[in-house]
This record gives sequence, C-alpha cells and structure tokens, in this order.
Amino acid sequence: MLIILVVFAVIVSLLAEVFYGYVQDLQDAGWVRPSVREHYTIVRATGNVAFKPIKDF
Repeated sequence: MLIILVVFAVIVSLLAEVFYGYVQDLQDAGWVRPSVREHYTIVRATGNVAFKPIKDF
C-alpha cells in the first residue's frame, strides 16, 4: 500500500510540475507585443510544414 501511495505522489508531483511550467510560459508570454504573439500562434498552427526544395536545372 505504501508503494502505491509513493507512486501516486510522484505522478501527482510530476503533473503539478508540468502544469506549473505551462502556466509560467503563459505568464511570460503575456507581456510580449501582440504581433509577436500572433507570429508565434501562426508558427505553432503551421507545425512542420514541408517546403518544396528549389530545383537546379
């Protein structure tokens, strides 16, 4: 039973760290100019866009 409680506490702690990091990132981005936030949103929305390479003829 003690092992289960320790494992549960570790998992909750890890989830809390991830959530805290996410909230900190949001707060840090709050002071950024709107144009930079828009650019960041566009870049995240596009993801890994593959561009066609320029062909040499």
